[in-house]
Amino acid sequence: MGSACTADSSTPPVPTSLAEVRALELEYNTAVSKCLEERGWEVAWNSDGSPGTVGGPREQGEKMKTDISSCREEVDRANPLPTEFSAEVARETYDARVAQLQCIAELGYPLPEIPSFESVEQGIELPTMSDMVPEDVMRTQGLEIEQQCPSPWGR
Repeated sequence: MGSACTADSSTPPVPTSLAEVRALELEYNTAVSKCLEERGWEVAWNSDGSPGTVGGPREQGEKMKTDISSCREEVDRANPLPTEFSAEVARETYDARVAQLQCIAELGYPLPEIPSFESVEQGIELPTMSDMVPEDVMRTQGLEIEQQCPSPWGR
């Protein structure tokens, strides 16, 4: 097996349940996190073995963003996430992500406009936790926020 940044390329399966989506996301996020560790970033791993937050000196924030983007591109090329979902999985995932965003808003963070399910089906992206929570807070409290408002994919 090669480095964490390079995995065997394959056509992503079409998930038929949110549990399958969660497993694929965990595999993807683990590969990205291992790639970041190989580049020298500190990754906080959760007790269940899943990746948590990535940390580093504040003055290296731009370098971290570049490395995260680069690792995602490498993992996407080697082991892409599925882009097609059954209608049931798509709706279940949308509802779970909206619930997470509403939970984060209840913690006091501004809730951006949430596009309709139909808009998301046409390619409009939902906001993410990092769109709502300031970067410095994400660095220090991101894991705690996600524990209170879990990702639909589990962590």
